[in-house]
Amino acid sequence: MDPIDGTKEVINRNGELTVNIGLIEHHRPVLGVIYLPVQEVRYYAEVNGSFRRLRVEKPREICTEKEVYPMVLRAAVARSNFRGAEALFIKRNCVRR
Repeated sequence: MDPIDGTKEVINRNGELTVNIGLIEHHRPVLGVIYLPVQEVRYYAEVNGSFRRLRVEKPREICTEKEVYPMVLRAAVARSNFRGAEALFIKRNCVRR
């Protein structure tokens, strides 16, 4: 297990490190950002939509799921962490990845 999420990705230089930031106000998500420093790609979602920005290009809107399925769990898991307890939890709880 990584002591800090992404440590193994930096050490292994596999380019899969991400920086993930979320903002919640009054118990509701209002902003989410995922940044891939090696590829210089940013994904972000806010009230007006979801976007992808590559390096210095203008942001482009991307299509995301519009419906919310309250009984469906999703997980984003680094390949280096997808084993042991994480893999077992996902398998047992029918989590989609």
